[in-house]
Amino acid sequence: MNKLVSTKELCNILGVSDRTLRRWRKDSLVPRPVTIGRNLRWNMHEVDSILSSMGVAGEQWVTHETNSGSAAFRVVKPEAKAMVNGCLVAIFKTRDGLYHSREFRTQTVWNAGPELIELSCEDHSVPVIAPDDMPVITSSSEKD
Repeated sequence: MNKLVSTKELCNILGVSDRTLRRWRKDSLVPRPVTIGRNLRWNMHEVDSILSSMGVAGEQWVTHETNSGSAAFRVVKPEAKAMVNGCLVAIFKTRDGLYHSREFRTQTVWNAGPELIELSCEDHSVPVIAPDDMPVITSSSEKD
């Protein structure tokens, strides 16, 4: 059975107000919730579908549980990788056009600008570049 989230959690995940979500529901822009007692609950599988349909073509989204509820992370693949100080790093770009680097492994990235990122390093065919060829890096961290 898929996990269900409250209206408040869904608003946090989508980054919209309760009023916007109600309007979207009225306009059939989001799947119908289920009612449990007097409370609406949203199926997380359908939430992932909402996120994919809202994104730019080709964008992928995943949801993760956080201390404050569920949050949506945009999946980003590295544009390149490089060996820096004996550590293999992934170089990726955020929507604001800035480059960031993190250890080359799949991970959540909390501190690369305003958006939440799921850095996906499962594709090992990412091109290797020399450190001198790296773009200007805005943020780099071993710990997120």
